[in-house]
Amino acid sequence: MDEGASMRAKMKLRRLVEGTDTRSGRLFDWVVMALIVYSIVTLTIETLPDLRADSRRFLWHSEIVVTLAFTCEYLLRLWVADRKTGYVLSFNGVIDLLAVLPFYLTMALGMAAVDLRAVRAFRLLRLAGYKIHGHWMPNLLGATMESDVADYGRLWSDPAIRPDELKIYPTMLLQNAELYEYWQRGEYKPYTEEQVTEVLVQCKAQTPRYVRLTRIIRDIPTTNVVEGFTKANLRQIAQREMKKRGLQCQCIRCREIRRQKVETGDLRLEIETYATDATTDHFLSFVTGDDRIAGFLRLSLPNAGVELPIPEPVSYTHLTLPTKRIV
Repeated sequence: MDEGASMRAKMKLRRLVEGTDTRSGRLFDWVVMALIVYSIVTLTIETLPDLRADSRRFLWHSEIVVTLAFTCEYLLRLWVADRKTGYVLSFNGVIDLLAVLPFYLTMALGMAAVDLRAVRAFRLLRLAGYKIHGHWMPNLLGATMESDVADYGRLWSDPAIRPDELKIYPTMLLQNAELYEYWQRGEYKPYTEEQVTEVLVQCKAQTPRYVRLTRIIRDIPTTNVVEGFTKANLRQIAQREMKKRGLQCQCIRCREIRRQKVETGDLRLEIETYATDATTDHFLSFVTGDDRIAGFLRLSLPNAGVELPIPEPVSYTHLTLPTKRIV
């Protein structure tokens, strides 16, 4: 291929991977988005304790295919970039690389690596206007009470995460789970009721006010638990312990008015502003005098210069809102 033909091919591919004003460019973006969502779904399904071996093999093979697709995407973006070093060192370039690098490190070196697909998915879905609902599991293999509390804190200190809602699923030891073999060899110890309660108390105490903790335990019959805590009302147990210590969870669910009657004149507007890696988010809520939430709205504005995964059909105007809470 002569130099002219190579340049023409490069320009066509650039319009495909970078252009949002063409049908093929939009289709390319949607395919990438679909692959990201699919990879996150498969990653979630892989955590099911009763997943059959053939299903797990299928998910593993599909993960290989998706990772190869992401690798081709990264190499394609690198090839069409005018400033290749600029792309490699850009935020999107780093995220694209880190999304596939752990897979190859694990394959080549057999080492455990952090899976950053979720970080990339959070960013793209947030920029596309989706609400982020995360799942978090304490007491996984190798974790301690201290590391779990610190890991939970990173959910809110890391701007790349900061979900809108969260389900906390403490690990439950089941006989048909792979973790059961580690327990039999003495390499894993599930939390007792006192230990999981302590972790939940410390985690709930640092939960931001803009987050809803939707669930605290997974919907698995406690009669199937081999060892560890067996009570299903962990939220209530943790709340009672917090009350004894003079602590209060600030999450949305714990502050909702629910069936309580309120007068509109008794409500005040609060605005909490926080930053993510790609947006500035505003949590607007009407609260009562005793800090109960009557209603709320989430407003997420993309940062200037950030490329949107789904192009806006019309222009929009950035709103200027107070950065401090209005009391």
